[in-house]
Amino acid sequence: MRTKSIASFLLVWLSLNTALLAVDGNVKVFFKPYGDLYTSQKATLAVELMSDAFSITDVKIGLHSTSEYLVEAPQSAAFLQQVDVNGSDWQMVHYEYGIYALHAGEIELPAFEISFSASMGYGQPKKTFVLHAPPQTLHVKTPKGIDKNHFVLVTERYTITDSFKPDTKTLTVGDAIEVEIMQKAQGVPDILFCPVHYASNAKMRVYEKEPILQSGMKGDFDVARMDRFTLVATSEGNVTLPERRFRWWNPKTQHVHTEILPKRHFVIKPNPQIALDAQKKKRQKILLVLIGALALLVLLYYLFASRIRAWMQKRKEAYERSESGRFEALTKSVQTSSVAEIYTYFYIWLHTIQGGRRFESFSDIMREYPEFEASLRDFEAALLGEKEIDRESCRHFLKALRERLLRQNIDKKYGLPKHLNP
Repeated sequence: MRTKSIASFLLVWLSLNTALLAVDGNVKVFFKPYGDLYTSQKATLAVELMSDAFSITDVKIGLHSTSEYLVEAPQSAAFLQQVDVNGSDWQMVHYEYGIYALHAGEIELPAFEISFSASMGYGQPKKTFVLHAPPQTLHVKTPKGIDKNHFVLVTERYTITDSFKPDTKTLTVGDAIEVEIMQKAQGVPDILFCPVHYASNAKMRVYEKEPILQSGMKGDFDVARMDRFTLVATSEGNVTLPERRFRWWNPKTQHVHTEILPKRHFVIKPNPQIALDAQKKKRQKILLVLIGALALLVLLYYLFASRIRAWMQKRKEAYERSESGRFEALTKSVQTSSVAEIYTYFYIWLHTIQGGRRFESFSDIMREYPEFEASLRDFEAALLGEKEIDRESCRHFLKALRERLLRQNIDKKYGLPKHLNP
């Protein structure tokens, strides 16, 4: 019994595989008849898949656009039908591809791969076919008045318009204009429209948006393309958008037409508010720098205040011990102090400027500097209370004496080479 079951299974399996091996398939590819064909006009490429099975599924047709032509793939098969092949009924699936040439001359579509599956019915095994369509040749003419191999849109109706919002010729730095370029045509794919571009420059920035493509429109035009831009004035001066020319050929009238987008000229004026904002920003930046510098100084003073005070105190003490400092104390005492205090400050300063040499009396000073004898005697008389001190004369005397002693010190320092090398 078990042997019978196995034998039955094998018979069924063999019959199914035998039926699957018997399934056959084929393809047929050809251009439907066409007359005079020009660039951008549609040629129809028929692709027919055939099999002697009951159904055809999993269709893949490897036909793609290139730089020489544009392929418009169908959404579904154009039709299904039975055909007679050597006396047998075969199933046939018919597809139609639109081919749009991008230049004139002889255009060759290279061989491409086609695959599909065929089966004898629902639940039956499938047989996959991978076939190759032979190369196809398309003959494209050059329209009259057009250079050979130069692309031109061929259509019976074409128009192009532009719109600027706001429509003005005078702008202020920072102003923006919305630009729309609308192209419309009849009987061509929307992708064949020539795109419009504007380049940015030093005075105007161009921001390009995604174009809007439309097809299946009603009326005189069935396809359209809208290119959109935003123009922003960035610097004062004059800007000109160049003129644009678009050529198209009417196959009905056999004439070349040229549509023109005129040039646009703009005068860009400075924006006073931008200048004010820039000045304000500059002032704010300077203020921030000053505040930062002040904060840094406060921080440094807080960190090094004791050292700074100690250093300043040392400098003050060093100055007070110096000849300049002691002469300053002497001149101040002449203005406000008693004669005895002036006398004390005088000898302290004199000791400093003389480098440690000490005079015993005014007589010693007068012997060495006789030109100051009169002033010294007046000073001595005031010290003894014999007369009032003339503070202004005393100040001039001390100033002259200081200049004399300073010159003497310089002569002592640099006089030796003069004596050695007269």
